[in-house]
Amino acid sequence: MTRRNRDETTASHARSNYGDREMTELIHDWLLVVALILIVGCGASTILYGQRTSAPHFGSITGRVLDESGKPVAGGKVSAQTTGPSAGGIYETFTDSSGRFRFAEIQADTYRLYATKDGNGFEDVSWIFFYLIAPWTAEVTVREHQMSKGITVRMFSKRGKLRGSLVDAETSQPIKDATLFLCRKDRNSCVGVNNDLGGRFHVLVPSIPSRARAYAPGYQDWYYGKDGSKENAEALQIAPNAIKELTIPLRRTR
Repeated sequence: MTRRNRDETTASHARSNYGDREMTELIHDWLLVVALILIVGCGASTILYGQRTSAPHFGSITGRVLDESGKPVAGGKVSAQTTGPSAGGIYETFTDSSGRFRFAEIQADTYRLYATKDGNGFEDVSWIFFYLIAPWTAEVTVREHQMSKGITVRMFSKRGKLRGSLVDAETSQPIKDATLFLCRKDRNSCVGVNNDLGGRFHVLVPSIPSRARAYAPGYQDWYYGKDGSKENAEALQIAPNAIKELTIPLRRTR
């Protein structure tokens, strides 16, 4: 090989080595850019997820449901009824085995919280007898991105089971649009109970004295007592866990 050929070969190798180094640096830079894109991308995803979990105009509530003796109520339903600008909306959740509850994402507003617990096909309507009375109803204000903690809601657990039917006195058939009004004897806290699709009602009521009146369009009013008249009306009180059966005959007005 001549000197000229050796010099050209050496120069060619030098250019080749330079090209390899240049390509290596280019690949390194490209990988660095990709890594930065992945890091920025992951960071953006994390931020967006955080925004979703703390949505604007929402906060949260945590607390506990206790009965009248201070024992936790497991499996109870907690209802949060709005009283502010969006009045009428209701959020619901359930307590765990320790009586604790959580509204993880609830719109910023003011609420009234109360607790109920249905049992074996009986709807719990006892909360209405204590509505707006502390500690049976809790007032809570929810602020954006803040947690309202340590809320205690009481639930009256001494309840009796009331079941029966509102029927026509002549035909003994259930009356579709009849209503049994149950009210506390000492105040006007009342709930209306209707026949279900099977022609019967099943409710849980607090074991306190109450007044009972049945009403249906085209029928005479009926009052709980020995003869169904208003003059001989009596207080209705069902012992805790006891069952009271009422078949209420309503007579048509003449």
